[in-house]
Amino acid sequence: MTDYKTLRNRCSCHGGVGKWTPYKPKHVDGDLVPRQHGLHYCRDEQVINWLDQEIWKFLDITPNETIALPDKRVTREGMITEKCKHWTKRTAALFAVDCARQALNRHDLGDEYTEPLNACLDVIVGYIEGYCDYPAAAATTRLSAELHDESFHTVGHVEADVAESVTLACHYRHSHTLEYVASNAYAAASMALPDTDILSIVMGFIGDEAEKVQKEQYALLLRYLDGEEGPFVEEA
Repeated sequence: MTDYKTLRNRCSCHGGVGKWTPYKPKHVDGDLVPRQHGLHYCRDEQVINWLDQEIWKFLDITPNETIALPDKRVTREGMITEKCKHWTKRTAALFAVDCARQALNRHDLGDEYTEPLNACLDVIVGYIEGYCDYPAAAATTRLSAELHDESFHTVGHVEADVAESVTLACHYRHSHTLEYVASNAYAAASMALPDTDILSIVMGFIGDEAEKVQKEQYALLLRYLDGEEGPFVEEA
């Protein structure tokens, strides 16, 4: 198991305050109250729900006081240790593509949608890697959005969620900040889950099938964090 803390410029970015220094412990007094008071971090696939500019390894110094929640953990004392240096705009964008491609492979949308959505992902990978230009990427984003809108009315909301995952992956631009790309990567991953009640996902309450898929997504994320070269998921 691995514990993580996601930050932005080494500062808390999901409701907390203060700057973090590697290997310098932080401590809070008083009662621990999830989402209100305490040091919040995440374990294993929970990190997908909190992707941001930086991903750090986290050490819980007071595990005997830790409150475990479906989407996070809260402790009294802890510190960040090692920064995941391979988390970049490129890896975040390719992670989003992989999650969307997994969803396309898992659902039968029919050739009317599956083929053009896969083509959209191919183009955006080309744009991420630098061999497709901006007009091609912009056209791909528009097309994926149109396919998402159309699929919602023709094949149902589950399949439309898959198309939306593709659209989110296609929103990548070289000018975007890493935190924007990471946020889109989280959104693409969440829409790629079999059940996509966003509030439930954010709170960590997801079904067994969705939990299985999220573990698969985390396995992909680990490959990127280990420095492997993606994308990893091919068209079925």
